[in-house]
Amino acid sequence: MANVYENANLDARNTDDASERFSRGAACLDRGDFDSAFANYNEAARLNEIDEAIAEHTETLAFSPYDSVAFISRGMAYFMKGDYDSAIADYTEAIRLDPGDSLAYFNRGFAHSENGDPDSAVADFTEAIRLDPNDAAAYSLRGMAVTRKAIALSVTECHNNASAFFSNNRGLDPDSTEPFDDIVYYLDEHDIESAIDDYATDCLGDFFDDAYHANKRDIESAMADYTEAIRLDPDHAVAYYYRGTQHARNGDAELSEADFAELKRIRDEEITEQ
Repeated sequence: MANVYENANLDARNTDDASERFSRGAACLDRGDFDSAFANYNEAARLNEIDEAIAEHTETLAFSPYDSVAFISRGMAYFMKGDYDSAIADYTEAIRLDPGDSLAYFNRGFAHSENGDPDSAVADFTEAIRLDPNDAAAYSLRGMAVTRKAIALSVTECHNNASAFFSNNRGLDPDSTEPFDDIVYYLDEHDIESAIDDYATDCLGDFFDDAYHANKRDIESAMADYTEAIRLDPDHAVAYYYRGTQHARNGDAELSEADFAELKRIRDEEITEQ
């Protein structure tokens, strides 16, 4: 993937230069280091640089309306403000101007994912991968989008099935979702055990298991993406984290421990290098 921030100084650990923080965050995002990316973006936001960046790129576009890189850069600024719709609009314009830019698809996919549209996210990450088959971050984020979709479907199906069960067996109003607010919260947090304990019934776990396994193909697809990301970049921490988490969710403790051991190795090496 082309990196428009490849000159960012990633080695400086402390800086009061918000512009450098923003550039460093973009470079970290491009290489798949999401924790560092958001840490740098948050610091840039604290220094009131995001709005300035938007204004600067808007001024650039007033004189150069065909500058696809400026649209991408402004889109990244909108993204970090949480204005995903504006970010998506800028990335879409960048793609119109330069359909072969994998970074624009990658960034739009990320914005779609954060905006709650996993289907569009998957489509964009797939196109980014087609344009740049060696982009480990695109594989990793596509896996995350697929996993989010599968979990969301499982939560919805579990909620509906549990709702029907309790309505039929405990005289609850089938139109009322209030009795299930806690379970929806726990399932959103992927905390199945707490959801089961909250209602003190094993059948609730069965409801989620049935829904979850119904989406097994999507989970397997996500796992394949994490594995490919790791093959392309053996130090891709995000892929180890999400693959390890999914192994744990699948009950594969040994595989999960192996992935988290690799994650620890990567983090330890980063600390040593600082």
